[in-house]
Amino acid sequence: MNEREFAMADAVLSHAELVSNNKIESSDKITKHTSIWFYLLPEWSNFFPPFNIARLSSVVKNSGYDSRCFDLNIESYSVLEPKIKSKEIEYDPWDGSRFSKWTSEISYYDDIHPHLEKLYLTHIERIKKESPTVIGFTLYFCNTLPILWFIKKLKSELPSIKIIIGGPGIHSINTKIEEGIFHSNGVKLVDYVVIGEAEKLILNVLADIEENKTQDDIQILTQPITERLDINNQPLPNYDDLDLNLYRVPNGIVTEFSRGCVAKCTFCEETHFWKYRQRSSDSLVHEIEELNQKRGVSVVWFLDSLINGNLKALESFCKKIIEKNLKIKWTGYSRCDNRMDKLYYETLKSAGCFMLNYGAESGSDKVLEDMDKRVTVSDMEQNFKDSKEVGIGVYTNWIVGFPTETIKDFADTLTFIWRNRNVLDVIVTSNGFVLSPPTITGQNFGRFNLSHYYYENQWCNSDFTLTKFHLLERVKLFPIFCEQLLTNHKISIPVRPNLSLNHYKISYINPNIKNEIEFENFDYDVVKTNISSFADALINENFSLFRVLYKSRGGFKMELNYEEEMDRLEFGEKVSGPYLAKYIFDIDMDGNWSLDINSKFKQNKNPFKFVNFGNDKSNTAIRARELAKIKSEVDIEYLKSKENEMNNTIDFSFEYKNVVKGTWKQKKSLL
Repeated sequence: MNEREFAMADAVLSHAELVSNNKIESSDKITKHTSIWFYLLPEWSNFFPPFNIARLSSVVKNSGYDSRCFDLNIESYSVLEPKIKSKEIEYDPWDGSRFSKWTSEISYYDDIHPHLEKLYLTHIERIKKESPTVIGFTLYFCNTLPILWFIKKLKSELPSIKIIIGGPGIHSINTKIEEGIFHSNGVKLVDYVVIGEAEKLILNVLADIEENKTQDDIQILTQPITERLDINNQPLPNYDDLDLNLYRVPNGIVTEFSRGCVAKCTFCEETHFWKYRQRSSDSLVHEIEELNQKRGVSVVWFLDSLINGNLKALESFCKKIIEKNLKIKWTGYSRCDNRMDKLYYETLKSAGCFMLNYGAESGSDKVLEDMDKRVTVSDMEQNFKDSKEVGIGVYTNWIVGFPTETIKDFADTLTFIWRNRNVLDVIVTSNGFVLSPPTITGQNFGRFNLSHYYYENQWCNSDFTLTKFHLLERVKLFPIFCEQLLTNHKISIPVRPNLSLNHYKISYINPNIKNEIEFENFDYDVVKTNISSFADALINENFSLFRVLYKSRGGFKMELNYEEEMDRLEFGEKVSGPYLAKYIFDIDMDGNWSLDINSKFKQNKNPFKFVNFGNDKSNTAIRARELAKIKSEVDIEYLKSKENEMNNTIDFSFEYKNVVKGTWKQKKSLL
């Protein structure tokens, strides 16, 4: 689970309860010779049974194939949970902050795999004994290593068994095949790769196997870019083989009301993953009613990119739930929309909605426009207010360091959060904006002022005033500011700096001050080092926090520290590096301030590397290129040729020590 899912977990768990009608024998008629077992390997959510393999299993069973589902993720959690509680394992591998334990070969094979190998071998023996024709795996970025180990072992003992892989982790599959990831000692480990919606493609694969068709190479089946499957007429998910009481929410399921997204947010690849389509409210209500009666399901988590993509359909669903008096609780991801008024929220609440997780992203109207969010700060504030007033929890996700975000834009986000502190229940951010090839942002560097060169193994903007080191500062300043909300408000902040690591210290002249503040036009180009725009921006980033804290909390003194190893441990290698700094900021109640700066940055050798996302061949990248509407092509060969020159001529290293003073006179009514 990622940070935004963990943020919702406590609220969902409050509705969890054991179920008695746990297992139901299947009555499907088998008419085909081919059989397929679906496997989900860790790491993935341990809250609900896996909807994806349960849905696919029901689809193939409905077509006459024998099929079973095995959730090795929940079985693995059951194996490790006692060891986690006894501290034999010192961390929870299912904690979202521990993804690297599953993706790093050293960490996975040293720290996790030894505890799970016996379980995996037990399942391999079962496969050998019962001889299914095909094994299907869902591949994510966080379970690639367990799957590869499992397949290698299985293929070494059963060379003739067929292996199918699908899921989000194979979207750049051509590259993975070229790198030989699905081969071992020249032997293919995977027979079929399914890219896109699998309900139709999986039946094509099974039809070939049923007819004993064989191929020497890995067969890649890709859904046409323009194709959209009907999600109304799918059979109920097959949970026959799963013990629901193993899950943290035994009475809960995940399901879908829609696929795709009606938005075209420039930072997101989900909007290109599938074409948007809405399921009928009758189809959804029927599924929930059946599972409620047969399985005791009373909690539903919608896995849609957004649950409110079609407001009329969502309202229709809610009214049917109310009419049928179905006692369920549900949640999902939502976008802000000014058409959702208080009456609309009351309908959602009456139908069982207990929280919504909003993709807020930014408190700056300019950045929201660059993201193509099609929403304003004012719309967001009204949605959150109405949602909170009717009793629907307000969970928010934020993107720190979007490429066009300035220091002022970031300060606007902090201002927004402070202004709405009384209605926000959860605030979630990750460790900085991720630039991804299958996004509009990733396919149009020119529009978003992005450099065609990575700097220190991370994206940066063209004038180098927003690099991984500037991103580090925002990634640290965001949770520090949010943490100051906790004094009188119950706000959950899943990602926050560990105070024991000496990130910062702060003391207020009057801790009881809580000023209401407005958005402002403020020039954050405060310190001019005469070194470089890189250095100026790096030092001035911190004034976003200093300024908004002063406006909201009055006078204070703060020590703020940056240190490579400390920041690596806290925020990861993506944003940490050779940056060492201490800032001591002191401001009195009248706005007179001083900043004691001791800052040093040492650039690594050959920090610039040319990148080109334009050659990504995945469906999502192709769609993103179409949506990006690039006006002019870049000279790739010329840009490549400049890489060495940049490495030899540009050095942002600096050391700066100074005490800077100023004043921010403020009206007494604010203090």
